Amino acid sequence: MAERGAVSEHDVISKLLINYSTSARPVQHPSDITTVYFDVALAQIVQLYQDTKEQVLTTNLWIRQSWTDKFLTWKPEENGGITELHINSETIWRPDTVLYNRIHDEGWSATPDTNAIIQHTGDVFWPYPVTVRSPCLLDVSLFPYDVQRCPLEFGSWTYAENKLELVNVSSQGFTGEFILNGEWELLSFDADIHIHRNLSGGHFSTIEYTVEISRRALYYSYYVVGPSVLLGILALLGFCLSSGTGEKLAMSITTLLSLIVFFQLVIDKLPPTSINIPLIGKFFGGVIFLVTLSSVMTIFVLSLHFQGPKVKPVPQWLRSMFFMGPPKVCLFVLKVKVVRKDDESKAKVNGGTKSSNPDVTAISRSLARIEQCVANFVEDYEKKSFTMGLRKEWEFLARQIDKCLLVIFLLAFVVMTISMLVSDLVNPNYKSATGHAH
Repeated sequence: MAERGAVSEHDVISKLLINYSTSARPVQHPSDITTVYFDVALAQIVQLYQDTKEQVLTTNLWIRQSWTDKFLTWKPEENGGITELHINSETIWRPDTVLYNRIHDEGWSATPDTNAIIQHTGDVFWPYPVTVRSPCLLDVSLFPYDVQRCPLEFGSWTYAENKLELVNVSSQGFTGEFILNGEWELLSFDADIHIHRNLSGGHFSTIEYTVEISRRALYYSYYVVGPSVLLGILALLGFCLSSGTGEKLAMSITTLLSLIVFFQLVIDKLPPTSINIPLIGKFFGGVIFLVTLSSVMTIFVLSLHFQGPKVKPVPQWLRSMFFMGPPKVCLFVLKVKVVRKDDESKAKVNGGTKSSNPDVTAISRSLARIEQCVANFVEDYEKKSFTMGLRKEWEFLARQIDKCLLVIFLLAFVVMTISMLVSDLVNPNYKSATGHAH
């Protein structure tokens, strides 16, 4: 027992690293292939930038590699029964596996110098955590119900396939320790092998992991889409207001400006792209178009409600379209004409009758003037009644048009809103999060 305890880990490590080269592959023959088993655990999605300058995915990964080093073997019975050692990875050979599509902000990032676990058989296991930034081209056509797929391609930087063979441990990356993200939900983390040809004619293999994530749309549905739907309905309900209130057009314009403000908040969250228009952009564009068109129709209805000084009768085609029935103001014109004819006949009779009594003649003339004044008052009243009747018919026509426009615009708004809210269900690229729970 004393002899076993006399050998320490320091002694074993010192013995192993004598004349050891960190640059040469750990094989006894140059033609031998070093097989490296590669595995990645996705620990956290830190952020997905989607601003004007860059579309970058920032992830926290746990990279795990294992291989066999022929020069790091020992016999436990001769070395105090030690079967496992923890050695700084910089003191042994390591595969130069890198993330090909990594963004290096400040030059070439150094490889972490974490410890490697070595078994007495020469099996080396080297795990280390790393936070990487990689480009991810976003497809925002279904925003905020979009699904993004971001690739992470790993491979040896200098060794061809005849020197180093990279083997993925599993067809899926490990997600058992994944930390939930408030904006994105992880759907899958699949791995696939790719074979490439280098400039010298050789082949090298890479492992591409695809991070498939879906956006959590509750924030946008509650804080953006919901208020916009209510504003759109409020603008359409403006058709229920009477045109005589004077606030009908102001309400439509105010609602339109509010929708534009909400639309600006959405634009700030999206990357500028001309490839496609996001779903929420189409929704806001449709709502703004409907509200704008409703404002235009409000102006048209107000022009019908408030006629100018010369009021014309409602055209017959409008009366037929909105079931207004026959006109009711034409009788006023007949009454005016009848009054005028009666006045003319009485004037002729009075003018042709001459009385010998001067008093009777004066009284007759006074009565004639009184009758003429009364006839003028009646004529003015009939004209005003006639004009008022025409204005009431136009006001009735405006109310009928408002009712029809309310139904038409409300149906269009409901269809547009439903088509957006159920788009995530009919989208073939969208996968339910419950089917990809990790």
